[in-house]
Amino acid sequence: MSIEIKLALDQQWLRHPRMWFVRVVLLSIVIRFYLIFFTYGSNDVTAWAYHASHILQDGLFAYYRISWTHSAPLFNHSPFSGLFAAGVFALSKIIHVPFGTLFRLPFALLDFVACFFLYKLLNDDKDRLVYVSLYLLNPLTILFSSYHGNTDSLIGVLLIMCVYFFSNNRIILAAVMFGLGTWIKWSIVLAAPVFFFAAADNGKRLKFFTWAFGIFLLGYGIIFFRDPQILWKNIFGYGGRYFKTQMGPIWGHSIFFHYIAYYCKVMFQMQSLKWLGWIYIILVRANRFIVGAAIFVYAWLQRSQRGEKEIGRTIGEVFCIFNGLSVFWAFQYLAWALPLWPLLGKRFSLFSSIIVGGYIYAFYSFASQSLLLKTPWVLRREHFFSGGVCVLRDMSVFLLFLYALIFLAKAARGYRRKQTCNNQ
Repeated sequence: MSIEIKLALDQQWLRHPRMWFVRVVLLSIVIRFYLIFFTYGSNDVTAWAYHASHILQDGLFAYYRISWTHSAPLFNHSPFSGLFAAGVFALSKIIHVPFGTLFRLPFALLDFVACFFLYKLLNDDKDRLVYVSLYLLNPLTILFSSYHGNTDSLIGVLLIMCVYFFSNNRIILAAVMFGLGTWIKWSIVLAAPVFFFAAADNGKRLKFFTWAFGIFLLGYGIIFFRDPQILWKNIFGYGGRYFKTQMGPIWGHSIFFHYIAYYCKVMFQMQSLKWLGWIYIILVRANRFIVGAAIFVYAWLQRSQRGEKEIGRTIGEVFCIFNGLSVFWAFQYLAWALPLWPLLGKRFSLFSSIIVGGYIYAFYSFASQSLLLKTPWVLRREHFFSGGVCVLRDMSVFLLFLYALIFLAKAARGYRRKQTCNNQ
């Protein structure tokens, strides 16, 4: 009897999605509220507070140049991001609310904007509320927007808005979203090949990129005319930070070289590993070109995918290829396409949320020495990870590396099939 009652309740639960979706939304709000108001966030919050205070003190352009010196951390962010942080810092002093709280709050709220557009993209999917719920409760979504304390999650919000407007032939709005994304971080241009090939005709293509470039100039034009050296040295020339502890880097498939070196020495008794070092150096120095070429080829192979979900899925896979093939870029860059991850399939969404989300949470709790993430970070390069954190890191990096190869292989196979069908 109890089993029958339970089945009846389960069916009623599924039949009335609003019953559980409202609870999911409330739970996601509570978690985000806790992280914003009761935690310090990562070291990025401290770095942004430092940048913001010096922008207010020295001025934006002066601080760009000051950050070239070894006495100050490099300010590699856009003018808009810097002015936004400075405004938040000034407001925090006026209303006596911690900078970290005010700085993270808008990014947490924007998660719900991303949910709205994800819901719109999945308008013909009966499980769309399930996908939206998975996004809202995804540990990666929550931690990057509400805890970490950087602007990366905004890229994902602007991308999904861009996909929606582009697919619904609202080209100017799509271009504005894309252009605004460049105001946050240049990384949004990784999606440019997808939009280029997805455009139905040259007129649509020209309209999109002309407007996007115009918005880009509004954000960066003053630097072009006043001090173009800043644009290259601080922003576009920034190559990512290689954060390495005693247990290896925190992200990137360069961790594989540690295992290869170990097995070459122990299993095969190799005395010299210079050849491995040369391979590693080549891969590191050529990583941008390797990743860029892989993304361009993938976008070209997928050029016939022009539906709204197809474009979103292709862009999500492009950023997965970027994260999977990168040697050393930081893991918070996963946030760049998180709203599009549900379009990549249930299996990918589930595995990535559990494994990668588990690693990010484990790393944050290790860095803050608190399961509730309540204390400031104490992480240093000389620290050793626990075994569990290392295992989750290796699984996460390998998972995205594997999926990057799978996406490329599937695209190549699909293209070959189409060519075969056309020839017949």
